[in-house]
Amino acid sequence: MGMWFVWDEDKNEEKGPVSLESLKESFVNGDISESSLVRKDTVSKWGALEASEAFNHVTGGKGLKDSTGGQQARHTARVPDYIESNLSKGEDILYRTKLHWIIYAPPAFLSLVALLFIADLESAFFIIIILVPIWGLCYIARMSSEYGITNKRLILKYGIIRRQTQEILLTKAESIQVDQDILGRMLDYGTIRISGTGSSENVFPKIEQPLEFRRQFQEAIDSISD
Repeated sequence: MGMWFVWDEDKNEEKGPVSLESLKESFVNGDISESSLVRKDTVSKWGALEASEAFNHVTGGKGLKDSTGGQQARHTARVPDYIESNLSKGEDILYRTKLHWIIYAPPAFLSLVALLFIADLESAFFIIIILVPIWGLCYIARMSSEYGITNKRLILKYGIIRRQTQEILLTKAESIQVDQDILGRMLDYGTIRISGTGSSENVFPKIEQPLEFRRQFQEAIDSISD
């Protein structure tokens, strides 16, 4: 049944190609689940494992079993994210990324400084009350951010309190630039600047793997130009 790729959501990158037997072994070992994103080497579209042609082979056609050996009903597929739920007919996701973990740097620095001022349990409790929400906001910001390229457009979602989304048709996109300082080049993050026909420049800072995003964008533009 060909070779397969698996999307690693923690590292935001694809793994593979792997054989069907390796895919089955990863499933048995718990490295991937029914909702993990996979794709066959002959297609570009990602989909949940349970919706792929490999599912019956990977699970032996029996689905998951619980710890007692009893049969479980198939899990409900994971809730689609913003990009997936807004795809039009015939539209496939080519690449996606999110905010880089560097956004945790400010709360990490504050946490280290705060350690110098902990004198007793009361001060420690007060500092925790202040820092936990800051860490939480950074986490939500990173996990809720979505920057995707499809075969038709760019789809970008960000924001915590007020969700902001932008969509740019590939036919209307003019250029994309990447700004990286020394630390950004070392840790692989940067600012993406996208210009579209008849619109102002769109700036998205602290994006994970910005050079790869630009490469995928340029390939998507070339594919519609051919």
